[in-house]
Amino acid sequence: TINYRANGVNKTAKTFRVDAAGDIIQVNGAAATEIVFNDTEFNTVAANTLRILSIISPTGCQTVLNTDLTFTVNPLPSGANKTVSTACSPNTINIDIFNTSVATAAGGNNVASTFTWALALNGLTGMAATGSGANIAGTLTNPTNAVINAVFTVTPMSTASSACPGSTFTITVPVQPLPTIPDRPETICS
Repeated sequence: TINYRANGVNKTAKTFRVDAAGDIIQVNGAAATEIVFNDTEFNTVAANTLRILSIISPTGCQTVLNTDLTFTVNPLPSGANKTVSTACSPNTINIDIFNTSVATAAGGNNVASTFTWALALNGLTGMAATGSGANIAGTLTNPTNAVINAVFTVTPMSTASSACPGSTFTITVPVQPLPTIPDRPETICS
């Protein structure tokens, strides 16, 4: 059991055990391979520092530590919802996700990330419903006579050593219909 202090206040103890495989299991919470503290702020000792007050063994023996444990906080990636330029059908796209939504200049927080996405075609054709990678690439075809938006819902995943998913954002691609001229019979007089 670890008794800890967060934001200068003593918090509820967290109890852990090590299983046969050597993994750390949180007894009063979800199983985990790491010790997780879900406090908004840990304490006022220093940035990225958790003060461990004491450790209690399974037999009830307590060791008072009153020591600091430093840790690294990796930021979660975030991207801005964007609508890219309208194009005519068939529209070949190659969207750099990072520079379109995650880069600081685009309104994101510039955290290095990998990406997966789900696509709502809304009547368009030509691309798979899901994908992954740094770019969204493919051809969108609009078979109608109205503008249709393809909406990509993107999930960023931090490339830090403990990869963490960020909140989803959308990239919308408006696709104009291809102009068509209907066949019209014509009568010609001589």
